[in-house]
Amino acid sequence: MKQSTDNLFRGVFMVAHSQYRFVLLALAHRLCEQKNSKLHLYAATHQAEKYYRQNAKLGVFATIKIKVRLCDAIRALNLKSVAGLRLVTVHPETNAADLRVALDADLNVLAATPGPSLIAAPNADPEGAEAKRRIDKFASKAHDVIYRDALGSALYPNALRHAAVIVGNLSSGIIEAGLFGLPVINAGSRQGGRLRQSYLVQGSFYTSASRQIPANL
Repeated sequence: MKQSTDNLFRGVFMVAHSQYRFVLLALAHRLCEQKNSKLHLYAATHQAEKYYRQNAKLGVFATIKIKVRLCDAIRALNLKSVAGLRLVTVHPETNAADLRVALDADLNVLAATPGPSLIAAPNADPEGAEAKRRIDKFASKAHDVIYRDALGSALYPNALRHAAVIVGNLSSGIIEAGLFGLPVINAGSRQGGRLRQSYLVQGSFYTSASRQIPANL
């Protein structure tokens, strides 16, 4: 009976899911160690593939394959690829002498490190209207950059699901990012005083942020 039971776990196929990644990874390690299972993982996003390749012990997964399934909201953006997608929102830096300093820094970095980017409009703080104008101008000239006034309930969670990194000074970098295992480049002090997790990198407005974004993609 034991031999028959062990045969059930000889070849196991798993489907990655962002909300259960810790449980799935622990199960994979246990099956490999106790049942000598040959595990095959299918990931639906580049983000999930990267997580399991980085966190699984060597040899746990025999194969890791990716098959990206885009929802209609993401597909409608008409990006050539969502691999390395940057999700960007930069609100006016109300604690700084120059309210636009964070926006200027992040747009400069995005221009210096081209890649698929989805930028959401800032809120209605002072200088918000000017910030929207500058983002719209940047997006109209940049390659593979999409600007939306609002992401909405369908696009936003799916953007988080497919993103490789969050860039800016938005509260989602403090709150929602952890649910999706996303690294965060947080520039400025707008989110100062909030609890910081290990996935958040605090960048200065210019030099630090410029170096850290490519390293986290």
